[in-house]
Amino acid sequence: MTDDNKVFKIIRRINTLIIFGVGSLIFILLAFATISIFNAETRRSSKNVVNIEQTEEIDETMELGSIREIKGTTFLQLPLKSQQRYSGSYSSKSNNSTRNYLYINSDNLEQNWLLDHNNHLIFDTDFLTKTKDKKIKTLAILYQIIKSDTDKDNRLDRNDLKTLALSYADGNNFTEIVSNADELLGHTITENNLLVVIFNKDEKSHLMTINLSNFETVNQQELSFSTSKN
Repeated sequence: MTDDNKVFKIIRRINTLIIFGVGSLIFILLAFATISIFNAETRRSSKNVVNIEQTEEIDETMELGSIREIKGTTFLQLPLKSQQRYSGSYSSKSNNSTRNYLYINSDNLEQNWLLDHNNHLIFDTDFLTKTKDKKIKTLAILYQIIKSDTDKDNRLDRNDLKTLALSYADGNNFTEIVSNADELLGHTITENNLLVVIFNKDEKSHLMTINLSNFETVNQQELSFSTSKN
């Protein structure tokens, strides 16, 4: 065998090994990718969701979350978090949601809970603040609460109708101001401490004005839309 033939066979063997190695590497990468996708599909986590399905075995634990200082006050807010773990036909899932709030006065350590139960999903919370003399003060707290499974999917989540509610900065005087709202569109505070809330309900948009000193409704009206065409 000539030297040229020997070199040719060596090169061919090297190419074969390279091709085999690349193919094996691709196979391994695809296997890892498949496993990662499978794990992502079989262990899913959701926020602001409460599973209320009676047919599934649900492991639920409650624990306090991180402290939030309420600006311009001596009060602290701690969320009560619900962690649910349950298994479906082909997957395991977990949900994390806020079910209540504990308020603590940092001056005297007095405590009180916003709600006397943990049955609802507190979907969102806004501190209603106002700046005066370069100081920020929290006048009240606005909540969006999911109380029932209105879309009948065995979950409390953002797709259900919402209750809008208020409390003072210490969590007292919890007051529901709107029930069965589709969506909160926005809110603002006027110079004389009136809360203006705009929301959708029953396929219509509404405007409500509320006195933040006692949470009484000052006025409410349906928003009109222009139907003129140019």
